[in-house]
Amino acid sequence: MMTEMLRSSIATLLLLMVLDASAADGLRALDPWIPAAPPGAPMLAGYMTLLNDGDEAVRIASARAEGFRRVELHRSFHEDGMARMRRVDGLVIEPGEAITLERGGLHLMLMQPVRSPPPGHSVRIEFLDTRNRVVLEVDAEVIRRRDRGRHGPGDHPRARRRGPD
Repeated sequence: MMTEMLRSSIATLLLLMVLDASAADGLRALDPWIPAAPPGAPMLAGYMTLLNDGDEAVRIASARAEGFRRVELHRSFHEDGMARMRRVDGLVIEPGEAITLERGGLHLMLMQPVRSPPPGHSVRIEFLDTRNRVVLEVDAEVIRRRDRGRHGPGDHPRARRRGPD
């Protein structure tokens, strides 16, 4: 009797874990990269396209990145003839929708680096939901803008496309 209850409890727990993880099953990152910055730069940007191939909306509340003390999602805009940035509290990516994080629009601000990552180095970025759970891990390579400009998005010889494992 006790063995049957234990099996039932374990089965229920496993089912809940699978259902919990399935919310972000279809989320992928395309062409993640970070423009290289001079040593000592207080912040860098992160760019990529987030694509939801799943059946449910994915909510991203925040992000964190290896080697950075703070990561924020920002939106660039023009106001009164001035370029400005404002923090965005989160994203909702509907099924079949893609959101591009790019220069001059939505983007990641990677702030207070522990050390400046050199070109060719990959930075692990984790996107988190409202419960602080990882919904997507991405390895974004640091690339010099001048090197990236010689190639189209996604075909840079050192760029990596990476989604959930």
